[in-house]
Amino acid sequence: MDTLIKEIPEELRQKRGWKVELNGEAVENVFHLKIFNPKFGEVNYGMTPGGYDGWSFHGIGGGGVVTVPFSIIDGELYVGLVKQLRQNQGGEAWNVPRGFLNPNESHFKAAMREYEEEVRYLSPDRRVKPLEGENCNPNSAFFETAGKGEGVKYYSIEILPTQLELDPEQNAFKFKSGLLDPATKQAELILKCRFFAWRKSVQVADMFTVAAVGRLLAAQLVRF
Repeated sequence: MDTLIKEIPEELRQKRGWKVELNGEAVENVFHLKIFNPKFGEVNYGMTPGGYDGWSFHGIGGGGVVTVPFSIIDGELYVGLVKQLRQNQGGEAWNVPRGFLNPNESHFKAAMREYEEEVRYLSPDRRVKPLEGENCNPNSAFFETAGKGEGVKYYSIEILPTQLELDPEQNAFKFKSGLLDPATKQAELILKCRFFAWRKSVQVADMFTVAAVGRLLAAQLVRF
């Protein structure tokens, strides 16, 4: 996999700002370090294009996909979120379905796969459509998306209001009974899938979700 990170020239190795430890022991003579998983991507440490030492992550395809379920109910935009354990955020968090690309997988196929894996709602006419806009970089300081077609791509799938029912406890909507096709390992996610008004969805802590709401609004699905 290509990376923007290169080897640190010998004359600059003593001026490194980042420190490297392996199993608790400092590693002094470091000029290029790579940690990788062939299913997800790789982390590289070395010389950045800016001329200083640093690190970056290059995912498979340069980024994954976000598939945003939505519904228009009484002229209001509702966004479908799932509740997942996000350890780096300190616990469970509401967010839009998303995931990495598999090797040699297109963004569109990944969008369909991730949505059906996390929500398990099989759209009868597969209304998954790309949301307009450039592919996103989740953090340009540490994520590489410089290659052609790389970055996180957003898709949407419209859920009809007749397929939803009110969940008064969450002040949101949920799929009607019988519409979901649950898988055992995803059963908890399925039960937690809820459609919140966009003004509430855009205030969650997950930045992928905040961007997803912006893309939906930019598509002028509703007047706001």
